Amino acid sequence: MGKISVKQGHSGSRQRVSKKIFTTHVDNRGRVLLPQAIRDLLNIQSGDLFYLKPEQNGVHIVKGINPFDALAEDAIRQNRSGQTIALEEILEREGITVDVE
Repeated sequence: MGKISVKQGHSGSRQRVSKKIFTTHVDNRGRVLLPQAIRDLLNIQSGDLFYLKPEQNGVHIVKGINPFDALAEDAIRQNRSGQTIALEEILEREGITVDVE
């Protein structure tokens, strides 16, 4: 029997993963329906991106993240921890003057 494993590809909050086995099918357009319990567990929303890796007996599916969301989260984290500097400070340090009208 082939297998499909679904994991969250983002290192956000770790959730306890259910050991329950779910069944689903592929429709005539090639779509696979993920059970609601799986979507809830991994916070899967309509339009989410997934990466698929073929394996010998199935496919490994990993929930992807938007790289811009990851960059924004990182920037917010750095700002909150005081690891950022103001644009004015960068301009001054680099000797750049900006004329604003």
